[in-house]
Amino acid sequence: MEEKERKVIHKIEKHFGIISNNETSVEKELNLVRWGGNSATYDLRSWKENRDGTKTPFKGIVLSRDELRALKELLQGMEL
Repeated sequence: MEEKERKVIHKIEKHFGIISNNETSVEKELNLVRWGGNSATYDLRSWKENRDGTKTPFKGIVLSRDELRALKELLQGMEL
């Protein structure tokens, strides 16, 4: 059975920052991303930068504005 390559259509609307990176060109980022023409959502995931400058997304977490606010409140209340 032939495996088809899945093309994920996305547009990073706003880059907020890099949370971590490693030696394999993979960076965990917080972005505002539009997936496949849907509304933009807050997105926390790892991305690999390809040689051609494009980025490949890995599995991540998509959050609405309300979910991001709730996460922010939880984090502010935590002792780290």
